[in-house]
Amino acid sequence: MINPTQNIEQPKSVQPVPEHPRRDNVFCLSTSFGDAYLFDATSLPERDQWLQVIHTACAAQIARNSGRCTISHYLVEQYQRIEQIVEQDYQQRQEAEILLTCCTDDKQKQQLMNHVFMLEEKIERNRIEIFRLKSYFAALTNDEGPNPKTLLSQASRRTKAQLNRIGVFTVSSLHGIK
Repeated sequence: MINPTQNIEQPKSVQPVPEHPRRDNVFCLSTSFGDAYLFDATSLPERDQWLQVIHTACAAQIARNSGRCTISHYLVEQYQRIEQIVEQDYQQRQEAEILLTCCTDDKQKQQLMNHVFMLEEKIERNRIEIFRLKSYFAALTNDEGPNPKTLLSQASRRTKAQLNRIGVFTVSSLHGIK
């Protein structure tokens, strides 16, 4: 008998999967390595408790790794810091796109397009990180987690096309490919 174990050293995201075709109370645990695991809880309260426990354990691990005592305060600091980085990267991307429209040299155009692509990837990874940290914070404070539709709507066209091609456009799949 195989007994699967997961350590909480790596970033994890846990999301309910209400759209599962055959089962109720399914949730998905995804890792930053691209692994995704589906679990079936016996009831809705049990599923919600699993989500909260896993996110709380991940938040505690972050606090232990950083040497902090107050987990919630640290999480808020972290996601606010990352939000500022996202805003700066977004502004840089807009500037690069403006430069791209008035650029005539093909080599320079390609460099700008690569820079825009790199910034989009970085913004997307940081938004996933913000979503994950807000999920951890919500679990600690017994609040409702962030809306996954917001994160999914902010995905780049390239990522949306990639996930639609495989037929799975969820936070867990987004977390898995980034």
